[in-house]
Amino acid sequence: MKIFRNFYIKVEENGKQIPIMDFFPPQYSILSNLGLSDFAKSETITKVLQEIKEALRKNENYVFAQDDWCIVEVKGEKSTVENGFDEFPPFEVETSFIIELLSDWRDFLIKFENKQIPGLL
Repeated sequence: MKIFRNFYIKVEENGKQIPIMDFFPPQYSILSNLGLSDFAKSETITKVLQEIKEALRKNENYVFAQDDWCIVEVKGEKSTVENGFDEFPPFEVETSFIIELLSDWRDFLIKFENKQIPGLL
């Protein structure tokens, strides 16, 4: 099944701007937690991508999470995504999807951090 994703900026009434990830179908919505807190900073995502690539190079597993809602274990060509509270059943995705997702998210965050998203002040 194809996983569709969108990145956007949520603007709160007080003007605060928050980068957001959104996924469809809903069973993949836990992935949105990978865009919260420190994971909404390009520097953090760059570090995670480097650590994934290093683990793959060494043929080692690598686990990362922003919180217990979405835990990703990279295991070679496949990665497992699970929820630490058993609210969502675990699922498997291609590691290439995780790398592409994080790379695209980092690129989006860099544009946001450098005020290069049209329409935002």
